Amino acid sequence: MEMKKKKYGVMLLCILIMSGLFVAIKNVWIGWEISEKLEKEDAMVFSAFFKEGNWEEGTYLYTLNQDSLQRIANEIFLEISYNKDRTKFIGKMKKKAGGKKPYYTGFEGIAEYDVKKQEVVPLISLNELQELFQDPGIKIDDLYGPQYYQGNYSVYYDGIVYELISEGKQWIIKEIGEGTKQEKWGVSYIWDKYQENIYVRATTGLHKWKLIKYNLRTKTSQTLLEDVGEFGISPAEDKIIYSAYSDGKIYLYDMMSKKSTLLAMYKEFILEESIEFSPDGEVAFYVEKSYGAIDRESMHKFYIIDLETNEIKMLKNWRREASFYGVDW
Repeated sequence: MEMKKKKYGVMLLCILIMSGLFVAIKNVWIGWEISEKLEKEDAMVFSAFFKEGNWEEGTYLYTLNQDSLQRIANEIFLEISYNKDRTKFIGKMKKKAGGKKPYYTGFEGIAEYDVKKQEVVPLISLNELQELFQDPGIKIDDLYGPQYYQGNYSVYYDGIVYELISEGKQWIIKEIGEGTKQEKWGVSYIWDKYQENIYVRATTGLHKWKLIKYNLRTKTSQTLLEDVGEFGISPAEDKIIYSAYSDGKIYLYDMMSKKSTLLAMYKEFILEESIEFSPDGEVAFYVEKSYGAIDRESMHKFYIIDLETNEIKMLKNWRREASFYGVDW
């Protein structure tokens, strides 16, 4: 009897060792496959405040497979969005940005970064935006998602997406689309490739969010998904990665089969507007955000998803070293 117990104990130990080796080998293989794909991907752009060393902050190009940073601007851009050919990106700028040792910019409003010229170009100041919307109380935090639209720009304010049009030295605004009393729009929105439809979250009640596709011509909406937090749309518009608002999970939704596949779980939050597809649509990226139990200081982890296998790899754990703002790829 004692011999049998020892025999089963040895067998169980062997099974556990083999299982552990299998998981380790699988993780190494997954990491290698993802690293191979990242070698051909463009660098992504983000703004960040680094808390270690000299408290540096600004906007950076980040090469994912090399884990390398190139600082391209001293200024912090909030809610970064590239144009179609990736020669420029747009975002919000605040006079005060960063953390315990903030950087004070000389401009507050919506600005652009010219990649070729490597320079920051102020577009429209907060004062001008206040005049446009006829509300002197508007803060830059009240305006969301500045993006390129039909040769001009778009921005979200108070439930409506507007077009910002520059006519000489004057700016005018034009309403593009808005929700309804039963279906108010949230602040995150993404244009389709032809800029004829908006992917936008809509709420029908407290903590009841869904993802809709709104057509500008017909002014009608189509519900794509329920219970959506942060989301990203693939370049081919055939896939959606989204965090579920209620269960702390990340899913991949296939537009053709209309099926969702569970990818991962997250502990606390997904950083706002951090779910990004690579320009070729082969991999995706997101940032998990959590807080310390005692000091409540924010911590961030970068994750990569291989969309061929749906495997996920943690790319970098920043711990308490940095805080992130705008992200685009």
